[in-house]
Amino acid sequence: MLGEIGKLNNTGEQSISVNYKNENIEYNVNLIVYNGNLILDGINEVEGAILSNNTYEFGDKTRDVATEIENAKNMVILKVNGDLTINKGITLTSCKSDDGYGGSKGMLIYCTGTLKNQGTISMTARGAKAEGENVYLWKNLDGNYEYVPAVGATGGESKVAKANQSLNGNDGNKGEGRQTGGRWIWRSCWRRW
Repeated sequence: MLGEIGKLNNTGEQSISVNYKNENIEYNVNLIVYNGNLILDGINEVEGAILSNNTYEFGDKTRDVATEIENAKNMVILKVNGDLTINKGITLTSCKSDDGYGGSKGMLIYCTGTLKNQGTISMTARGAKAEGENVYLWKNLDGNYEYVPAVGATGGESKVAKANQSLNGNDGNKGEGRQTGGRWIWRSCWRRW
């Protein structure tokens, strides 16, 4: 995938193809391309992102994320042909649904220059409503791929909240071998007295 992204220079929705074990795998992406250095300072608006409270949310929440009846559609890719600077106190993340259906199918930052991160890159609360899939990033000289597995780490055991009680769930397991981390689960119980 990374080799293909290097060849692309047009912003917009597109498909990236990877051939793995004679199978052609297609990834739908929303590619956001910047030519030149990009500084995220919390003051200047950036095309392809919404700026709110010092957070830049990249992608299009009307096209990339899930709805009540559809899974998330696109991975958001920020490609900077130059240096990317994230100033102190600034967060870079992907878009998310306003209706609680999660974020995009993931986010990838591709920077041809230097990444200077003095702020935060976060995907907290951006889990997608989507089927898991392996994301093949790079083909090694021996023909094997570096990839993020479709299945993440196991989530934490659920906790049951009693009436009018709020609590945090148990932490999930840490991912291994590029797995994403497990999420915590909570349930609430409401009783009528």
